[in-house]
Amino acid sequence: MLGYARPDRPSSPLVGGTTCLSLIGAAVELLCIFIQAARGRQSRFNFQTAVDTVISVIMAITAVLFIGTVLPPLRHA
Repeated sequence: MLGYARPDRPSSPLVGGTTCLSLIGAAVELLCIFIQAARGRQSRFNFQTAVDTVISVIMAITAVLFIGTVLPPLRHA
């Protein structure tokens, strides 16, 4: 993802941190989806059990973090 950074902007710790946070968030989101699929459960908005609720909340938090790290650079593009 760092390859998509504009060459006229020097790479900074903020760019690296944002990229790492985005990648970690995406990995956590995919892991939660994989866990729910392996359990044979719906992955989104499933609050039937405590485990389903925890996984849904984790997915919601990572989605907000992912969107929060992606949208600010797009505003200034």
